[in-house]
Amino acid sequence: MRILLVEDDLHLADALVAMLTSQKYQVDLVNDGQQGWEYIQSSSYDLVLLDIELPLLDGISLCHQLRSHNFQVPILLLTARNNQQDKVKGLDAGADDYMVKPLDIAELSARIRALLRRSSEATSSVLTYEKMVLDTSTCDVSYNGKPLKLTPKEYGLLELLMGNRQRTFSIDKILDKLWTFDDPPSANTVRAHIKGLRQKLKAAGAGAEFIETVYGLGYRLNQNLEKPHSATARVNSEPNGDRQFQLNQSIQKVWERFRETLDDRIITIEKAIGAANDGQINLLMQQQARQEAHKLAGSLGTFGRREGSTVAREIELILQLDTPLIIEHLPSLSILIGRLRQIVETASPNNCTSDQQQIDSPRLLIIDTNEPFIQNLIIEASRHQIQAEIITEEATIRKICDRTPSGREKNMLQLLPSPQVVLLNFDRYPFRQLLVDLTQQKPPIPTVVFTTQGDISKRVEVVRLGGSAFLEKPVTIERAIAVVRDVFRQYYAINTRVMIVDDDPQMLAAIQGLLQPWGIQTITLDDPRQFWKTLESSHPDLLVLDIEMPHLNGIELCQIVRNDPRWRGLPVLFVTAQTDRQIREQVFQAGADDYLTKPFTGSELATRIVNRLKRTQNLATRTDFAYH
Repeated sequence: MRILLVEDDLHLADALVAMLTSQKYQVDLVNDGQQGWEYIQSSSYDLVLLDIELPLLDGISLCHQLRSHNFQVPILLLTARNNQQDKVKGLDAGADDYMVKPLDIAELSARIRALLRRSSEATSSVLTYEKMVLDTSTCDVSYNGKPLKLTPKEYGLLELLMGNRQRTFSIDKILDKLWTFDDPPSANTVRAHIKGLRQKLKAAGAGAEFIETVYGLGYRLNQNLEKPHSATARVNSEPNGDRQFQLNQSIQKVWERFRETLDDRIITIEKAIGAANDGQINLLMQQQARQEAHKLAGSLGTFGRREGSTVAREIELILQLDTPLIIEHLPSLSILIGRLRQIVETASPNNCTSDQQQIDSPRLLIIDTNEPFIQNLIIEASRHQIQAEIITEEATIRKICDRTPSGREKNMLQLLPSPQVVLLNFDRYPFRQLLVDLTQQKPPIPTVVFTTQGDISKRVEVVRLGGSAFLEKPVTIERAIAVVRDVFRQYYAINTRVMIVDDDPQMLAAIQGLLQPWGIQTITLDDPRQFWKTLESSHPDLLVLDIEMPHLNGIELCQIVRNDPRWRGLPVLFVTAQTDRQIREQVFQAGADDYLTKPFTGSELATRIVNRLKRTQNLATRTDFAYH
């Protein structure tokens, strides 16, 4: 597989090249958008990794240009911008995915694999099954070399089944795929078209059994006509030990080279601060300093310096004002640049820590003054493996909370670090909009409100604004830590393993991507015939099943689980496009715990999973108590 990387931050680019080549990809690297356009015109690529802020031609413009010239190569945008508007612009321009810096290497690898997988599945215009050949580009159909004359609806039915050869389609799903809302036929109309198609297939020699009926579920291709394909059970894939070691070594070398340039970048920012202090700052100098802060914010976290990315973002926020720096900004900038120097001069990074390690150590952002209580809270948090960071500068916080038209357009929340829990001093910073914005993120960022006002009206206000917990001052440090950890456990499924069974690889990848931000480990399986072997080897905490699958449907798998004493208590959640009441009754009769209808959001799915696991754990606790 050949990948084009378009990134102007040379040291971040070197780290990405090291990661990609360690996974056997062939990588071409260019440093501006115009070069990217020239490379794509002259070569064939399987994927493009594209930064947004590029010289000569920015990433979104290049994306537009590629799509307008009918280049269909998958595009993954990489950017330090984390606001919804920029994501929409990128996706509307034709990007297939969007990832925010600092980059997590494991997540980036998974997204690349998913895009390449989807692309490879969509490349061929010729569908084959047994002796049947269907060319989607010409709409020609033949069996054993003999052409078949089909009506448009018969062709559509056959294309649907051959394009999803192992899936069972209900009548409702066929209606949804092949008929418009303006002219919905009855179920008998679909059956009549199936009957007519079967008669033509039989006349051509394929036999009426080419399309089989799965009673109670729908129609599919006869699974006995072709040899079963091999299935794969995929756990969240990570490099093996040797490859991981090599990757760590490669990135360590890149870090050493990168580290040599850090002083120059920080000096550029310091010169701008010094010029402002002397009253000689100009917008060009300020823009250069902002650009260096922007690059540091995007790259330090990728090398394991997440706090460095946080500080660099705060500096970038102040420097990106549309007017030259004024004297009020200088104390904040001096403190921030000192913190940044301290961070980058510490020991070597640990870039390749796993997602789960980060999940086991909650990231707490404290928005408060740097008083002794908060200093002691940060120290105590570290003893509980909580990664605590603090924002104290009121100018920074006010900028983040800016609700003027320009502030809304820039969406300053992108300049926050990536916390999993926020502790907000509501007495010092009563910014209601910030609380609302945090809870509207995807996934939401739980926020603990910290205040001396403990009356019922203040508590109701916090609930209405979306606060996750309420801490009334005075409070002990131990109590504050306990509340933070409790909120974290409520919102993130720590060490939870979920097994997902669905014959649609795109749905597996989609669910896996939805659950990843919630800290849920996933085991995915696309062939139910391997179900029992995978179940016993992976020991999941919860099972997610589709209904319509070849060989064994989800209802049968659920019954198998419930019939085994060892697995009888395993929570089972069905996710399906089925809305039929009778099917739903069958699901619960088989022993399902919950039922979720597609489409759904990551928040909805994660909440269902976490709540189901809580109820299971509470039940187990009560049972143990009863026995004792």
